[in-house]
Amino acid sequence: MTLPFGVTGVIIPVLAAEPLLDRPGVPPRAVEAHVTVLFPWVPMDRLTDEDERALAAMFADTPPIDVRLAEFRHFPTVLYLRPEPEEPFRDLTRRVAARWPDHPPYGGEFGDDIQPHLTVTMDVSDEIQNFVENELSVELPLRDRLTEAWLVHSDGERWLRRATFPFGTALRPESD
Repeated sequence: MTLPFGVTGVIIPVLAAEPLLDRPGVPPRAVEAHVTVLFPWVPMDRLTDEDERALAAMFADTPPIDVRLAEFRHFPTVLYLRPEPEEPFRDLTRRVAARWPDHPPYGGEFGDDIQPHLTVTMDVSDEIQNFVENELSVELPLRDRLTEAWLVHSDGERWLRRATFPFGTALRPESD
């Protein structure tokens, strides 16, 4: 898969899903298991330190998210897991998109109300989707505590993590 060089995205890694998605028969991925906050975001050649500081501040005001992944769903050509609850992800997408209105979710292709999701397969045959769903459904539900967001960018072949933004750092009481 060729990725456009310099494209960025803001994602929330769901590392508890990694062992599930790394199983034989599950197509490989170009980035860790995640729920997307905003893609595409500010391109690398226009990204500023101020953009990164503003993003860090948003996530510093975000408490950790306790997520449950128990249900497979489908978009055309995509098999995904629906995160529960959805609202923290929707809220973060709305907040980030409002701060950077020139970068709507998925380039505006799917409107403003984006379904939070963890992609399991994309652009594979129905047979592979059905196999993966049947194989993995016995391992559900998955639970995880999500504590950070990542800024990722494409080098043209793979996604690389550029920055990590911890959740809740502005919410923690100061120690004496």
